[in-house]
Amino acid sequence: MITKNNLQKVLKKLEFSQSGSIFSKHFEKHNCEIQVDFSGETDTPFYPTDHCSVLRLLTVQAAPIEEQRIALQKIETYEAAITTAKSVLSACADKKKMILEKWL
Repeated sequence: MITKNNLQKVLKKLEFSQSGSIFSKHFEKHNCEIQVDFSGETDTPFYPTDHCSVLRLLTVQAAPIEEQRIALQKIETYEAAITTAKSVLSACADKKKMILEKWL
């Protein structure tokens, strides 16, 4: 699981410099600086408007693990149904092609 503490360690390994609660790194090739601000938590997502931005860490409330498992099972069921539908559509296309070839 990613935490503030282990993310800070990763940024240090990636040679980000730290000034207080802000980690930053400048990329000469793109004339761009990326900053990660650990100064606080916010409920408002941050969307960068260009390729150089400040990344603000958000606290995200996750559903309980059992709800996640149930959702995952539903997704897997839907994916299986989609796979089945794709094979049916493919078979229909092949049959249509055979029919058209007979008439031409």
